[in-house]
Amino acid sequence: IWGDPDRRAAVNAIVHPLVAAALRAHPAEFHEIPLLVENGRMADYEASWCVLCEEGERLRRLTERYGDPAVALAVTRSQLPERVKRTFCDREVRTDRGFDHVRTVIENLLRERSPKA
Repeated sequence: IWGDPDRRAAVNAIVHPLVAAALRAHPAEFHEIPLLVENGRMADYEASWCVLCEEGERLRRLTERYGDPAVALAVTRSQLPERVKRTFCDREVRTDRGFDHVRTVIENLLRERSPKA
């Protein structure tokens, strides 16, 4: 469906309301939501932490996942560019700098959210 915007929109029209209802039914401190910005759902949350990755690494990971560089490129093109997504982020988490970096960033962000004793 990545190369067919009408088909993707039809699938999203079915899936996204179901996912949104499930999220409302099960409140949580955090939700991981792919395409939050693309679907205009930022207002549903008090803050958003964007998980970002350099384009070359993102294409490599998607090619590994789907087994086809053309599909990986189509997936990437179906998303907003990182420079646009960043304008909607309250915080950024870069996943192309190694697991230890990601862990440190998340721990620091969680500390910021914790009530002061």
